[in-house]
Amino acid sequence: MTESLFIKVSAVSVESTIDGLIPVNQEASSAEKTINITLKGVVDEPIAQDGGNGHWQYDAANKTIETAASFYEDGLVPLDFLFVTSDDDVSESLNILITNVPDDIEIVDSSGQIVALTIADLDPVTGPVYQVINAELATLFVKPKLDFSGRITFDANVVSTEPDGDSGTFDYTVQIDLLPDVDQKDGVSVATTGIEDRRISLDLEPRISGDSDGSETLTGYFIDPLPIELTLLFDGTPISVPATGLDLEGLLDSTTPTLDSLLNSGRLSVQATQDLSGTFVIPVRYEVTDTSELGEISSKLISGSLTVVVEARVEGDTRLETSSEVFISDDGRPVDVSAAVKFVEEDIDGSEYLDYILLQVPQGYDIVVNSGTNEAQQTPDGNWIISASGLTSDTVQDVATFILNNVTISSNQDTPVLDIVVRARVIDGEDSRYIDGEFQIQITGHSGGGTPCDPVGPPGEIETEDDITFDEGTEVLDLGQYLDPDIASDPDNEISFFIPSDSLPDDVELEGDGVIAVFDNDGDIVGYSISQTGLSNLKITGLDEDFAGCITFDIETTETSTCNGSSLTTTQTVSIAIRPIVDDIILSTAFSRIDEDVASDLDLQLVLGDSIKLDGSQTVIGEGESATGKETVNSFTIRVSDGATLSGDPSWLTDNGDGSWTVTDVTRLPDVVLTPPTHFSGEITLTAEVNITDKTDCLAETDTQTKVVTKVIEINPIVDPASLVSADFAGDEDTYISLATLDAELIDQDGSENMSLSLSGVPEGAVVVVQVGASFELVPNNG
Repeated sequence: MTESLFIKVSAVSVESTIDGLIPVNQEASSAEKTINITLKGVVDEPIAQDGGNGHWQYDAANKTIETAASFYEDGLVPLDFLFVTSDDDVSESLNILITNVPDDIEIVDSSGQIVALTIADLDPVTGPVYQVINAELATLFVKPKLDFSGRITFDANVVSTEPDGDSGTFDYTVQIDLLPDVDQKDGVSVATTGIEDRRISLDLEPRISGDSDGSETLTGYFIDPLPIELTLLFDGTPISVPATGLDLEGLLDSTTPTLDSLLNSGRLSVQATQDLSGTFVIPVRYEVTDTSELGEISSKLISGSLTVVVEARVEGDTRLETSSEVFISDDGRPVDVSAAVKFVEEDIDGSEYLDYILLQVPQGYDIVVNSGTNEAQQTPDGNWIISASGLTSDTVQDVATFILNNVTISSNQDTPVLDIVVRARVIDGEDSRYIDGEFQIQITGHSGGGTPCDPVGPPGEIETEDDITFDEGTEVLDLGQYLDPDIASDPDNEISFFIPSDSLPDDVELEGDGVIAVFDNDGDIVGYSISQTGLSNLKITGLDEDFAGCITFDIETTETSTCNGSSLTTTQTVSIAIRPIVDDIILSTAFSRIDEDVASDLDLQLVLGDSIKLDGSQTVIGEGESATGKETVNSFTIRVSDGATLSGDPSWLTDNGDGSWTVTDVTRLPDVVLTPPTHFSGEITLTAEVNITDKTDCLAETDTQTKVVTKVIEINPIVDPASLVSADFAGDEDTYISLATLDAELIDQDGSENMSLSLSGVPEGAVVVVQVGASFELVPNNG
């Protein structure tokens, strides 16, 4: 800094003795003079150093401030380095300018929130120039882009200024090296599906998805000991797995020379124990390596698993074994066939079981089947079906299980030897098929004409009420409460029911105790056999949740005389009404963010909650159709928050004067324009109040409700130019000249903008100061 010194000077002459002559006076001094000296400050290069936490070091040769500590990807890097003056009198003022900041990093606080820094300049090439001081640097952090590892650099230009006007700019590079860190987490499972008793090629390669930049790779793989039910095979040959795990690197060869090629080759497979099905988990460990742009690596051993689903198959030799003897009744009483049929399961794990049993009887003999265990039901074609529930096991192998225990067959007349075909549906997991057998019976001993029997039927009405009604959206329709099972023409007669699947709506299924789904040989449901007691448990599932309207389906009722075995099958129609219910709605927009001070077309759309058709037939998306429930908008009012406004053609948009608007034609919603309040940024909420009626063609009953839905629009802040008032200034030399008439203020007054003022063209050697009390402090110099 400037210092004033002075030196007092006088000239002194000295006379020496010459040739022995001594001078009268040996010295003579001139009058004393004063010399004044002014020392003007010259800036020195600042010194860059660590802030005391050991995070940084300075490479003076390259003028680079570089990280000394280890920092990892996805972490915050503290900018706690310092610039200090090397001037002994510490008179220099330092201003730090951060520039050339990469677009994919952010300068944040310790919680990761972006900091609004003072902007000293906007460079057309390097972007914003941020102005900071050492105290601010200590609180700032660099937040790199997600998953980045490598080197980040930006510039720090330090402007040093002496109070008397000298200044200089010194350029430094800030260099941050980020080490890689494996993001992959434990617990990833890779699934493989196969069939029991077959080799199952393993899907081995896990999805390496932890690192978004793709820098993580699979570099090692270990298979740990398998469940005892599974055997690991390599090229079809069993291979042992050590207790420490099998390192797949040891299996690399010329066929699969890399780990990736081995994992995707299918050479590794498993096979489950004979006949075993189920889900098995094989523990694995795999090494993931993350490599940075600088070649730094980080490796991590991840624990995962292979999930092997072994699907069941009904064994080809699982069968029914039937007795070769003829089961005879010679006194006209029912013949007991308990020992006629055995179920022989050849699946060692015991997972196969029977679903139901069909007894196909010859026509013309009025055969009646009775079961003391599960209720026997006569089908419309004259055959009999018996549920196999509880007869077989799905966990223990059925070596030889009699499946017709307590089953008797009767006839009111003598019969020759009759062939009874027995079919059983056997299930193993998701697989199923029919197995067949045949046994013989003969009934004799009837004498005379017997007691006359009353004719069968017709039965009474199944529906107990005129209307069976449910609300739209009911997941399970409990029909049993509306159906009467006791409709036989004679209470002593037996009765059963059958509903053909082709009379039901698509995707609808029936369930309940006493309800048996009957399949064809291809595994498709042909109908549902329902016992007399089962009718009270009948439920419908699978109906579309948006369906409203009318359902009808046929019930075939078979009534069988216990007197003579004659039967009669009749058909009745059941009608169900599904009352319409207005569903929840959605208000959608093409854009969820718009710019401040810009009138924007949001492409608003109302999506009703009924069924959506993509064939262009709907005026409003999701309105449904008249046959299955159609929703109609009666009125639509929309309110906007924070003083925003809507605009559109007044023929369909009416301003209600209270911050809300009425849309009389909802098909014009895409044409509504939203204008935010002036200079507003933040969230604006659109609240729609919609009155809707849902109705269907076949019902007079309708539903009308008012639904309220909101949509939040984010308004992006846009920087407005500041208002600057300036004037000419005058003052005296060697004194501070006041700039008090210079004034700048923001146009946007909502507090969302920050402003910095930059003065350029300051004469060389001059300084700009701010008065603080009685003293003056230098304003930061941007160079």
